Amino acid sequence: MLLTGSTGCFATRADMRILQGDINTVRSESQRSAQAQAQALAETARILQAVSDSLTRLSSRQLAFEGDVRGELRRVNEQLIQVQQLLGQSASIVRALRADLETAGRTPIPTPATVDTSAAPARGTPPATAAATPPAGGPALPGPNQLYQDGMDHLRRSSYASARIAFGDLLLNYPGTDVAPEAQYLIAESYAAERNLTAAETAYAAVVSKYPDHPRAPEAMYKRARIFIEQGNTAAARPLLEQIIKLYPRADVAEFAKERLATLP
Repeated sequence: MLLTGSTGCFATRADMRILQGDINTVRSESQRSAQAQAQALAETARILQAVSDSLTRLSSRQLAFEGDVRGELRRVNEQLIQVQQLLGQSASIVRALRADLETAGRTPIPTPATVDTSAAPARGTPPATAAATPPAGGPALPGPNQLYQDGMDHLRRSSYASARIAFGDLLLNYPGTDVAPEAQYLIAESYAAERNLTAAETAYAAVVSKYPDHPRAPEAMYKRARIFIEQGNTAAARPLLEQIIKLYPRADVAEFAKERLATLP
């Protein structure tokens, strides 16, 4: 019995040693696994940081590039505005010189004419030309450029009715001159300045119907649409804005037309 008990006691100790060895092995493997996991997490964090740094650099470069593009576009727009101003000044100088010649009684300089007929010409058809000559018979009338300058002078003094008389005489007696479209447009502007929106809308419509290929046509159409919007008539404004985008996609007001169209109910 004693031997048997001693044998059993030795077997238990051996089992304990085996168990302790297993526990140590598990602990070692657990430590190695924890170390490997920590290393993996550290490597993952390093990679994520590298990706974040790369994205930050890319974002900075993109912002810098967009800033450069915006700066270039702004400079181009400023240069275009300067060119437009210079062209406008040149046109004003030429008109003033023509007016001086007409006032001095000299033969007016022939100028390109914009066709002014009841039937609008087909788009893309080159305008005809006509000499700025006064009508035959009757008292001598000021030339078209002199009438234009008179109208402009009245506009600057806010004498809108007097301006319309000068521009009206120009359109009546010299309908084929190159200043005729501007005169019609400025008649509409004079009505708009007086808040006579009904008359202004009609005058703007005349610009488009008589001079569809003139640069003032899309502007007149846009201002007609604005009048309708102001009057709450969005049903009339919408097709006008759509026509601007379709017929005059390169006009400056085409972008404004798109923005307005997007806000209509």
